[in-house]
Amino acid sequence: MKHLHIMALATTLAAAIQPAPAATRYTITVLPAPDPAATSVVPQAINDSGIVAGYYSQASVFTSSRPCVWRNGIPAKLPLPPGTTQSYAALAIDSAGAIVGYATDDDKIISTACLWLDGEISTFAKPAGVTSNEAYGYGRAGRVVGSYYDSTGIHAVQWYLGTPFPLAVPAGITDSGAYCGNGSGLVIGIYGSPTRPCTWLNGVFAPLPLPEANATTASPRKVNASGLIVGGYSLPNNTSYGCTWAAGQPSKLPPVAGFANSAAFDVNDAGLIVGTSSDAGFHVSRATIWQGGVAARLPEPPGTVQSIAAAINASGQIAGYYTTDGSKYLGFVLTPIPSTAPTVKITGPKKITTHKAKLTIKGRATGEVTSVTAKVGKKTVKARGTASWSLKAALKPGKNQIAVIAHGPGGDSAPAKLTVTRKP
Repeated sequence: MKHLHIMALATTLAAAIQPAPAATRYTITVLPAPDPAATSVVPQAINDSGIVAGYYSQASVFTSSRPCVWRNGIPAKLPLPPGTTQSYAALAIDSAGAIVGYATDDDKIISTACLWLDGEISTFAKPAGVTSNEAYGYGRAGRVVGSYYDSTGIHAVQWYLGTPFPLAVPAGITDSGAYCGNGSGLVIGIYGSPTRPCTWLNGVFAPLPLPEANATTASPRKVNASGLIVGGYSLPNNTSYGCTWAAGQPSKLPPVAGFANSAAFDVNDAGLIVGTSSDAGFHVSRATIWQGGVAARLPEPPGTVQSIAAAINASGQIAGYYTTDGSKYLGFVLTPIPSTAPTVKITGPKKITTHKAKLTIKGRATGEVTSVTAKVGKKTVKARGTASWSLKAALKPGKNQIAVIAHGPGGDSAPAKLTVTRKP
């Protein structure tokens, strides 16, 4: 059976990297498997409460998978519908913790779209003639998007209150799928063979341009509230890149320096994009984040040889997976560590009278400090040192107002002020 959903797996597609802000630091939480027999753990989504949805495998990462969820890092298995024994879900989770995905039979011939809420499962009905359906993500509030299969092909669909509404494509196209949507009624997906990117705005189809004229395939993955779309595309030379579509116009997301391929899997409303960067042979992948089109590697658990960032939420928490041996995947969550502005103090009195033309000023700074500077009149002087600093200020005759500021990832300190009066 041909499944349209593309998992964020290191061995299939390389993710594009965007530089995390230099100031961002993370705590790393490893997600335990919900079953001692699990051989791999693959998170796929994280909501704004930090609840993670994904799946775990009991054999190859590609087979015998089961859906699961992590709340506060604690794993729980999700049930499968009767008659199904495998799942490539869960794939998306909303703010209420409702999870969508799909399950398949042993032969992966019949698939069933599923919704899990509070540990209970429900399935999406299959109208007459529909053999399979798969849920991939959320659209406008209350809507779920995905695909259904019948004798004529694979078709994009949007469910509302459990009722399926096909998403129209131009005449003659037999294959399409919807992956994600936003609150403005924009749904993103694919159509045709070879795969081409498209959107539906309030149900109206529109193709998206290829990021490069010679791209062989292209697929959007996620869209944020402002309509920024992220995805990826492939070239004839077996190279793949992540990309964005902003106002319908594509832009390539380059990999981290030293890598040949990239792929983008998710974007939050702040425009932070996560994915991975891979080498030329797709043998090594590293979790990546883009900000402003710049790629940067993300931190990884110790011993990591490959990693992928699969999802990001509004607060910048990132869910992904990694391997230390090249075969067994483990899940992780990166949580940004808030940075606070440093503080700075000047040693000694705050008013000084001197006959000298230059004065050495000393002090201390606390917190995360990258540099200390002083404004001496209209001139800026950089201090030597950070936690313990000193600088030389050139004084003009009369009163000199000096303001010292400590700079750090959390911003600038309040100024420490000094008045120096130079007498003849």
